[in-house]
Amino acid sequence: MTNSSCSNDQGLADWSKIKAVKEAVSVPVFANGNILYFSDVAACLEATGADAVMSAEGNLYNPAIFRPGLLSLANSEEKEADSSPNEHESQPEHILDNPSAETSPRLDMGGTTKFLSEHLPIADLALEYLEIVKQLKTPTEWSAIKGHLFKVLRPGFVKHTDLRDRLGKIPSPKAKPIVDEPVEQKGGVDQAEGIVQELKERLENDMLEAEKEGKAGIKVDPETGRRIVPHWLSQPYFRPPPPPPPPNKRSKKDIREYLDARKEEKERETQEASDKVAPR
Repeated sequence: MTNSSCSNDQGLADWSKIKAVKEAVSVPVFANGNILYFSDVAACLEATGADAVMSAEGNLYNPAIFRPGLLSLANSEEKEADSSPNEHESQPEHILDNPSAETSPRLDMGGTTKFLSEHLPIADLALEYLEIVKQLKTPTEWSAIKGHLFKVLRPGFVKHTDLRDRLGKIPSPKAKPIVDEPVEQKGGVDQAEGIVQELKERLENDMLEAEKEGKAGIKVDPETGRRIVPHWLSQPYFRPPPPPPPPNKRSKKDIREYLDARKEEKERETQEASDKVAPR
């Protein structure tokens, strides 16, 4: 059961409706909507009675959102393995499975550290994603690759906009090369990796500077309950809600202001998505 939509006009998901569906049917129900942090999983299950929880946009912006659950499962399996002396030791293959990633000195940033298991370095996540793409037997559409990168790297690109623009200008590997621009037209994953590596270096410098100022930790806004996560770590994206539709008897001035506000919101969304299509 999904109670969310790609459209901003839908607002927040109403878990009570998912609960009503769960109580009315006998088949398993998967809830989806408002899953921004791992703690939301337990809250959603309790509020809806659903059999499981899934995440769409939240998982795209933060691939580590379910990582605390993975680590808990890994710890349980490790305890079982410890009771069996014949078990062979093995190291996690990916950053999401690696418990040492959350205790790395590079991530020991002070402040609220209990959330670090689900907020990993965005550059590392992006590089791992690109490595997985290269290992796939079937090709992945370049537009899909760029779409994933823009979502994961969005916090860093808010500051380092030049790298965002460079990534957006990488053409599809299928595009025909333009005369006198052989380097820019190489395209593909390798060029994207170079940009992510450069972003990684910049973000590490940003983190070091923040550590010197004592501003590198994850904090919680007491008013909204939202986490204030540094821009080098993965995090959810909070879409600003659209302005309320005007009443029928509003003046023309009020209606114009409303339409202008909607237009500005659409332009911001278009700006974020425009880099997914390479210029010709």
